[in-house]
Amino acid sequence: MTPQEKQQLDEFLVQLTHVGYVDKDPQAAEAIAAAFSQQPDAPYLTVQRCLLLNEALIEAHTRIAELEAREASVTSPRAAASINAPTNGWLASAALHAKIWQGLARSFARAN
Repeated sequence: MTPQEKQQLDEFLVQLTHVGYVDKDPQAAEAIAAAFSQQPDAPYLTVQRCLLLNEALIEAHTRIAELEAREASVTSPRAAASINAPTNGWLASAALHAKIWQGLARSFARAN
């Protein structure tokens, strides 16, 4: 595991363990428990998949921002410069991660 992967895993697990009370759907909880009982590696596989999907989502958001910036540059060079600025650098990456996690938390809360 690379240091970056370790950091991503640690951040994910901290966020996972800090979720408050979850009002579970009984049928979903039963199906999940049954699947996890049949596959001893289910927690590991689930976290691994979540991290991979998160990376894919970040890449998709980045690509969308690039395409929007390119489209804006065709219509207005000045608009393109202002659009490109926030999508560069580590701060934009952190902001993107925060937006993604907030969205996931809202989705998770609505689902439960």
